[in-house]
Amino acid sequence: MPIHWWENPKLELRQNSTGQALPVRIYDSREADVANPTGALTAGSTREIFVANFTVNTWAAVGAAFSVTVMDTVGQGYLTVYPSDLASPPAVSTINWSTSGVVVSTGLVTRLGAAPDPDEPAWLSTVKVACLGGEPPTSTHFTIDMTACWLLSTLNV
Repeated sequence: MPIHWWENPKLELRQNSTGQALPVRIYDSREADVANPTGALTAGSTREIFVANFTVNTWAAVGAAFSVTVMDTVGQGYLTVYPSDLASPPAVSTINWSTSGVVVSTGLVTRLGAAPDPDEPAWLSTVKVACLGGEPPTSTHFTIDMTACWLLSTLNV
């Protein structure tokens, strides 16, 4: 009986497809980066974050564990981290802050969303981050560190 890619999960805790040891910082809104937009995230806005191209031989990443930290907060609000193929943010919060100037961190595990390239459907490599729950001028800078990723075989063995 064949084992399909969705039936054969593998947890990768050592390194990503480019050989970087985990944990690895994948996003910092305070630093300029060609692949990701930067700057504080404001209330009502969403940012798509490229996690990485985690196709390793016959394995593709479908989920990841992250540490999310907010800093330089303004006002009160929350961030929601979710798979980028969802049309809108789910009605949950990932991390909350109640006042300006705080630094708060939390962990989460989420499935990764489909990459924007339709020619590469197995590359499940992005998440979205939405800033919600506050009235402008609510905003925050944030970092995302990846601590683990779940890989699935892309082979039909």
